[in-house]
Parts: sequence; structure tokens; C-alpha cells
Amino acid sequence: MANKTHPVGVTWAQAVRDVLVASINKGQFLVAIVGIIFLVIVVKMPEKDVSKLAFEIVEDLKTLHLLGYALFVVTLGFWYLHAQLMRRLLYGNPLKTNSGGKP
Repeated sequence: MANKTHPVGVTWAQAVRDVLVASINKGQFLVAIVGIIFLVIVVKMPEKDVSKLAFEIVEDLKTLHLLGYALFVVTLGFWYLHAQLMRRLLYGNPLKTNSGGKP
């Protein structure tokens, strides 16, 4: 039974820890750290600058100035999917078993 003086739940620190540990296990730690740094930078910016940045990014995507970066993000996505596929093919999908011992 849970102690009533302590709330049962997950704090933001535990959630961040779990995400970072999972990214380490899957080989995606660098991507996670870059994403967190980008998120912190955007959160720390003034609201006017964030909206200006968003509009500039959309405008540069329309004029194809950021095409290389967009293709890089797409390449990262396919790399991630390929890594998952190779991991499944190499290690196989382990079967989940019940606690009763039945296969």
C-alpha cells in the first residue's frame, strides 16, 4: 500500500532520466541531447523571437534555403528506422511470457 504522505507518480526528473537511459540503450543519446539543447534554447528565448524564428524557418523552407537541413532530418529518421529494423533482424523479437510460466 502506498504511503499517503508521498504522492504516487513520476516526477519530471525521473521521466527525463528514463528517456535518456532509453536513448543510451538504443544508441540515440546524441540525438536526444541535441534535441534537449534545442528545446532549452527555444524555451529561454523571448516570445517575440520564438515566433520570428518560426516564421523565418518556414520562409526559408519555402525558398529551399534549408533544404539540406530538412533532408538531413529525413535521413536521420530513416537511419533510426533502419537501425530498429537491423536490431530486430539481428536479435529477433523475444517472446513475452506470462508470470505463470506458459509460453
